[in-house]
Amino acid sequence: IASASKWLSGAVVMTAIDDGVVGLDDPFSRYLPYFTGDKAGITLRQAFSHTAGFPGLNLSPDEAPCLTDRNTTLDLCAQQIAQIPLAAPPGTQLAYGSLSMQTGARVIEITTGKPWIQLLRERIFQPLEMNSSQGAPAARPDNPLIAGGYSSTGRDYSHFVEMILNRGVWKDLRVLSWQAVEQMHTNQTGSAVIADSPYLQYEPLRPGIGQTRYGVGGWLTTNPATPSVEMSSQGAFGFSPWVDFERNMTGVLAVMDTRSQVQPFILQIRDAIKRAVPLAPLTFSGVTNAASMRTGAISPGELLVLFGQGLGPATLTSANVTAGAYPTEIAQTRVLVDGAPAPLVYVSAAQTALIVPFGVAGKAGVTLEVVYQGRSTGAFTVPVVSAAPELFSADGSGTGSVAGINQDGTLVAQSAAQRGSVVSLFGTGLGMLRETLADGTVPGRAIPLRASVSVTIGSVPAVVQYAGTGGDTVAGVTQLNVVVPMTLAPGMYPVIASINGVSSQTALTLTIR
Repeated sequence: IASASKWLSGAVVMTAIDDGVVGLDDPFSRYLPYFTGDKAGITLRQAFSHTAGFPGLNLSPDEAPCLTDRNTTLDLCAQQIAQIPLAAPPGTQLAYGSLSMQTGARVIEITTGKPWIQLLRERIFQPLEMNSSQGAPAARPDNPLIAGGYSSTGRDYSHFVEMILNRGVWKDLRVLSWQAVEQMHTNQTGSAVIADSPYLQYEPLRPGIGQTRYGVGGWLTTNPATPSVEMSSQGAFGFSPWVDFERNMTGVLAVMDTRSQVQPFILQIRDAIKRAVPLAPLTFSGVTNAASMRTGAISPGELLVLFGQGLGPATLTSANVTAGAYPTEIAQTRVLVDGAPAPLVYVSAAQTALIVPFGVAGKAGVTLEVVYQGRSTGAFTVPVVSAAPELFSADGSGTGSVAGINQDGTLVAQSAAQRGSVVSLFGTGLGMLRETLADGTVPGRAIPLRASVSVTIGSVPAVVQYAGTGGDTVAGVTQLNVVVPMTLAPGMYPVIASINGVSSQTALTLTIR
């Protein structure tokens, strides 16, 4: 599959990032002592986005013979590559090739303590049931060609791109974190000059295509600082996988030919699909935490706001709450989570709010779809985490002054909090704070917390007196009663809530007097 291998290799790297054993911006010299001088500062981010400074497609085979030598090791090959002069300072130009990924893979071997092929098999092929895929000849596994040496099938690779579309989840199994997948399809090349790219030859036919940027292991259709709407990784022999995030769609064209023969047709095929298939009414980027409006994995009991089109009636309609119970249908609108209707707060065509059922706890991912007047937006998978805490802001934007009430009943956004007083803050996404009954409901009585909730104000730990459902708050909203530290001087401080090590947004402040 030639360069379609790069996408799989990028995913292996991100599993190590998820493990916390290495960072995308770690310098090679920290792990490879033979990377010195102008190569010492090369990073994994640069290595897997072709911006490390090495020569690209115009590299002479004589300059790096180890790339085709299956009898050597990845370490010896990395040492050989370390002797090749850079074509540009790291980070300044994009030159599509194999050298940097080959050396970056050696960094991953060192930091994980496992051979690359073992990592590829254990972390990608086996969990995704890519049973017909191979990373290297069985008898010569020590120096796989990281950027272009794997074999696969259309069916096998379709499992991989479905996992990417589902933000790291496949068949209720988490392969990557959703943050890792977002990194993969975000432009990692910055403003680097595109010096060597297979897309440059199509510039006369499609003006602008030569400026196609790169993420971690794959090409991006657009060049924003935010995640791309489309990612692909064509191989030199025509094997062409892609993900269209705007249509909740994946594709794999499995052929054996040459890039020059296949590339014009794959571009036409993808164009035809875009014309035939409309944009999805709801995608992962429209699933947001109600407090911060940030996209991410969802958690049990979280208050979500969905943004899209055709999600409900033209006029916003709120829930008629009876005895504290929220309806699962409003104005012929339902939101299905793994096929089951979720409690709704309000519905409208462009914006609908729901409470994530507690039954999602323990799952890696769930399907989500909106059904309005019998028409479905189409189900797609969103990842699930135990907690995704965020705090509400005073203006609803998720930034600025935190939403809260002082001990005397005034709003913290209008009256500074007194040191030593208790302020009530409000958030959502704190997960299973309370015990659930066998039928999935939450008892009304107060019970001990199941999770460790903490709050810092200006980096100073604050005592959390209470964390649970507020008396007058919407279900899905958690109230935190916090004692303002006496040690803080008057001023404005960032306020952050954390649960089991997961923290809320960092853009909220609390003013203290």
